[in-house]
Amino acid sequence: MDKISEFLARDFDPKNIEIDKKFFYNSLATKEANIIIGAFHEGKIIVSSSLIINHLNEKMAHVGVWGIIVNPDFQNQGLGTYILGLIEKIAREKGLKKLEAEFVDGNKNAEKLYVKKLNYVIEGRRQFKIKLKLGNYVDSILIGKIIDKSMK
Repeated sequence: MDKISEFLARDFDPKNIEIDKKFFYNSLATKEANIIIGAFHEGKIIVSSSLIINHLNEKMAHVGVWGIIVNPDFQNQGLGTYILGLIEKIAREKGLKKLEAEFVDGNKNAEKLYVKKLNYVIEGRRQFKIKLKLGNYVDSILIGKIIDKSMK
C-alpha cells in the first residue's frame, strides 16, 4: 500500500491481514483492565483502539492510557474522533479521572486531532523512543486530558 503511514504501529499490509486479525483477537482475550474497540470492513481491520486501566496501582488507578490506529484508507473520515469519544465515555463510566496517550513527533494529523480537536494537553516528550521503518529514531509526544469535571 502506498498510503501506509510511517507513523503507524501496525502497517495494514494486505499480506499481513491474518497476523493483524490474530493480534486484534488476542487483545480481546486479555484482562478486564484492557478494553478493546475495533472495526472491520470487508475483512480488513480499519480501526483498533485500546484503553488500559491500571487497577493494580492504587495511586494511579484513576488514570487510563489509550492507543488508537486507523487504517490510512479510512483516515480523515471522523472514525478516530468517534472511537476516541467512545473511549472517553467508557473511561468516565469506569470512574477514571484522566486519560493519557502518546504519538510520534511529526505526526501532524495526530496532533491536530488529539490536541486541537479533542483538547488533550501536551505534557512532555520521550526522546528517541520510536524507531521508524526507515531506521531513524524520533521522539514520542506525551498527552493527557482531565475527563472528570470536578478536577478542573
